[in-house]
Amino acid sequence: MLVGFFDGSFDGNNSPTVMVGAGFIAPDHIWDTVIDEWRKIIQNPQYPTRLRRFHATECVNGEGEFKNWTFVDRLGLWGELVDLLIDSSLVGVGTVMNCEHYNRLDDAMKARLHSSHHFLVEAAIQFGIGVARNEGDQEQLSIIFDSENKPTARESYLRYLNYQQDKDWSANFVGAGQLSSFEALPLQAADLLAYGTYRYFKKQYYPDNTSDYFPIGPAFERLIKNIENIGGIYEDAALKQIADQIRKREDIPL
Repeated sequence: MLVGFFDGSFDGNNSPTVMVGAGFIAPDHIWDTVIDEWRKIIQNPQYPTRLRRFHATECVNGEGEFKNWTFVDRLGLWGELVDLLIDSSLVGVGTVMNCEHYNRLDDAMKARLHSSHHFLVEAAIQFGIGVARNEGDQEQLSIIFDSENKPTARESYLRYLNYQQDKDWSANFVGAGQLSSFEALPLQAADLLAYGTYRYFKKQYYPDNTSDYFPIGPAFERLIKNIENIGGIYEDAALKQIADQIRKREDIPL
């Protein structure tokens, strides 16, 4: 049995520029080890405080539990957690949406795709099922989504119900749930990947509007180069290709 833990990251407003759905997949026994080691790191007495949880935006901005942490301590913790993820035989899954490009789709296609949140959750689930099938035709996957990310959590529940009605998918995708990252520590790892992916691509798309005051780009590149990963980047060309495929299959008018 494989278990995935997924989270999302995007601009915190009603008009996001970049959206990400990301997480990690691994067998149960791998997660048991990751949980133990992750907890040791975030509660290491060498740091200013012992954390209840790691939260990426709080770490970057020195907020919440990181309020009294130095820049060096926060960056050091981030690097130590990335080292753990690299050493843990996890499969990373990531989906990236350029929202400006998504909004260029015609109204009929955007109605068919429902929303950018819907699209990213759907893509992440399908990539996750692909990871399971690569392990074997009968391999099963359950996915836990972060309940604190409301749009992603809502879409994950709706998508799971749809997949359970489709025998082509339900044999592999056997369970979905929602927990907070306080309850499910691997969601903290998903948060690190999702936020790191978001910051990396935000910098690519909007270099003049993205600060490097907390430079997590090198750690993100190191992580992606050293783990097995799968995913999709949805910009103009990819979105047009998907729209053309759907339009042809479902006879959606231009």
